[in-house]
Amino acid sequence: MNVAWAEPDQQRRIAVLEQCLAPTVTYTTPLAAADSIDGVATVIGQVRAQFPGVLPVRTTGVDLHHRHARYGLVMSDGTQRNPVKGLNVITLNEVPLIQSVTTFLGPPPPITYTYGAPD
Repeated sequence: MNVAWAEPDQQRRIAVLEQCLAPTVTYTTPLAAADSIDGVATVIGQVRAQFPGVLPVRTTGVDLHHRHARYGLVMSDGTQRNPVKGLNVITLNEVPLIQSVTTFLGPPPPITYTYGAPD
């Protein structure tokens, strides 16, 4: 899927995504959401336009079990200045193609306890 981020042409980006995404894919990030391959390609194009030169780079191995996977990434312009760290969580269908992608950007929030748990 990261190959699609490097593709500037929308139609070629869609062709790349068709190789790895299910037709009914859902894609959710803090910035946008999509529910089709065309929608994912459009979101990628919008992010590329808003943040020229910034691409996702995988920073960890892929942890996979039972059609679920997660891996770390950074959104980087290649200079290593101010990269935005994140985490992708994906599910695969039976083919296996990517059925869903949920992206979290930035560190998790600090823990807060409720219901009388210790601080």
